[in-house]
Amino acid sequence: MRQLTAGTGRLMITPPFDCELSGFVAREGRSRGVHDPLYARALVLADGKEKIALVSVDALGVDAKLLAKVREKVA
Repeated sequence: MRQLTAGTGRLMITPPFDCELSGFVAREGRSRGVHDPLYARALVLADGKEKIALVSVDALGVDAKLLAKVREKVA
């Protein structure tokens, strides 16, 4: 019988103050502060033979360039 192990991680990804915003077409101007911090979170499960990672990101989307970097690092 294989043993299941798990690990978690969290990284704050809040952008710098005064950045451009998205998600609302009628928005005017740049950010004026931080209401809540943004995070990337991960859960990794392994059984000694296989490993899987579930990742969530507090963002509207992830561009292809960032996705390619992540895939390269975890491969």
